[in-house]
Amino acid sequence: MNMVVAAVLSVLINAIMYVFMRSTKLGLAMRATVEEPVGTQLVGVDILRVHLVSFSIGCLTAMLAGSMVYLVYPNLTPYSGTFYTIIALITLILGGRRNFLGSVVGAFILGWSYYAMLKFKAALADSIIYVILIAILIIRPKELFGR
Repeated sequence: MNMVVAAVLSVLINAIMYVFMRSTKLGLAMRATVEEPVGTQLVGVDILRVHLVSFSIGCLTAMLAGSMVYLVYPNLTPYSGTFYTIIALITLILGGRRNFLGSVVGAFILGWSYYAMLKFKAALADSIIYVILIAILIIRPKELFGR
């Protein structure tokens, strides 16, 4: 049951972030600041405020992600985060830094394959993440939906 709650919350948070980044002035300012900080500042956007909001949203989403991981795996320690950090970086590599949909699809590919490998052969579950990374980098070297 906890896995279902975590999955539903994850989809909900991703949908909210997507709508926020695409439909609000602050989301547009955040995307513009990433693309061209000097030009964004020249048109009157306070990039220090944008950086503050971006950092705050990052902290909030990291807290939510940690809470959802704890729902599924309650025996976490402070040293459990390395594996999840590696998965997050591989997801970023697969989806691309500027492609929200690619990151979500990459995360689903990694998550489903990891879970399937846990059911099939648990000893190889961690290695499937690296196999998928190498395979997708060979097949699609410019991200999943890159041009």
